[in-house]
Amino acid sequence: MAKYKGKNDNRTSIGQTLFRAQYQRNAFRNSSLENDGEHESIVEFNLSERRYYGKIDDENDPVVINSSALYSIRDPDNPQKVSLISKPVHKMFLDFQNKLKQGVLVGVNTIANNDPYLANPEIYESYRDPIIEYRKYISKVLEAFNEVWLANEKYSDGITDINGYVNQFFEYIKKMKSNFPITLTAWRKSKHSTILSTGIALTIADYDCSVDENTEKFILDKNCQTFYYQACKQYGFSITKKCPWLLVADLASVATQNYLSSNGISSVRAFFENNYTKTYLLDIDLLRTAVRNAYIIYINNNSYIKDINVCNNNHNKLTSKNIFRESISKKNYDLLYSDYYWIPHYVRIRNIEDETPYDEPSLERIIQKASQFEKILDKQKAMSYINEQFRKKYKYADGSYYYYSERIKAKRRLEG
Repeated sequence: MAKYKGKNDNRTSIGQTLFRAQYQRNAFRNSSLENDGEHESIVEFNLSERRYYGKIDDENDPVVINSSALYSIRDPDNPQKVSLISKPVHKMFLDFQNKLKQGVLVGVNTIANNDPYLANPEIYESYRDPIIEYRKYISKVLEAFNEVWLANEKYSDGITDINGYVNQFFEYIKKMKSNFPITLTAWRKSKHSTILSTGIALTIADYDCSVDENTEKFILDKNCQTFYYQACKQYGFSITKKCPWLLVADLASVATQNYLSSNGISSVRAFFENNYTKTYLLDIDLLRTAVRNAYIIYINNNSYIKDINVCNNNHNKLTSKNIFRESISKKNYDLLYSDYYWIPHYVRIRNIEDETPYDEPSLERIIQKASQFEKILDKQKAMSYINEQFRKKYKYADGSYYYYSERIKAKRRLEG
């Protein structure tokens, strides 16, 4: 019978909370070599700023890995299956894989030769393209905007062109607040963005992470726990506490540093600089494309507004006419609704996504300066300036290390 019973479909939320707490407290309680705590390779990636691991670089900027930095791994048993992973992490995995294969031969307290996952570890899932995932996400947000928000004529009747559509979309964003990220940058920091989209994470089993019992099947019921934990540490992998078959490269470990060096990378900062793109450089292009696509879909299904008025000559009679919404070609859209047009909207959206750290006069100053940078210098300078205004607020955001540190200090003061 399973010791850990937590799963997403537990009958009651109270029961689920108790089961999850039991798992968090006890699953890896005495897994360290000294048998007095959790093994150092086990990491809770859902805690505080760790949830940003691999999604944010060492300058606190959300990032996505470049396709050129990924290595393709073909499954010899299934040539159609291709796994993508960061190049240094690929070499780490190969050495880790050989280590576990050797573990079958060692003998006592090691891996059983019939273990379906550890005797000959394979990658089940690795890289998910964050741009593709974001495009799917923002398309659903805009679909809800079209089908729910604009179903109300109070909001839709004023839309005759894409400018009206954008303005109404901004009203929708203000109503939704920070619950639904709009930019790639905010999405990258949200629960919608998985650690598997970082290029430094992979799974070696196909278990469901939401079922705690699967951890028992994968490792807790086996004699090879210590061997597995040590092998992960030796080759630079952290073990995800919730899903111990989900491995994440520990970029700060000595083991990983050796692999980075062999690929000509001297530091963690260099790893991100050489292999990743900061998301704020992609935000406007992705959003403006998604908005135009959604607008075209909307006007194809709602091509006109029926304007009904009382007849001037006969107040007992109504007149009506159809006001057709304007379509817009990509060429005209790029010309008329350029980055300069989008910068004010983008600044205000970022402010909403970050829980409104700036008041209206401050936003106007940021918009004015960013617009000048875009006009006089270039888009990159403008986006970098905007990003810096919000990045310097991250330190004090809810869920940050500073946030939890201050809460602990406040609690201690209350306790005397």
